[in-house]
Amino acid sequence: MHRDKVVVKKKAKERIRKRIRKKLRGTSERPRVCVFKSNRYVYTQAFNDENGRVLVFASTLEKELSRKTRIIRKLKLARNWAASWARGSRRRISIK
Repeated sequence: MHRDKVVVKKKAKERIRKRIRKKLRGTSERPRVCVFKSNRYVYTQAFNDENGRVLVFASTLEKELSRKTRIIRKLKLARNWAASWARGSRRRISIK
């Protein structure tokens, strides 16, 4: 029974992908963009559907993007802490 659920879900996802790709076509001037978010990372790709190629790929696994996201996370944490301190709340705030 478990295997049947997995097969049904995969088929449903494939139908959704086909329906979307029927409506959206990427070109070199205006590529189709796909974004996948896991619990930990974000992956993006830009596709040219005319010749079936990936134009650009980026993810937060890359060193430069990873460093930038860490800096942004620290800035948000500092901003939240400063705002809570200004309100008079001394409780600890954490961002994952």
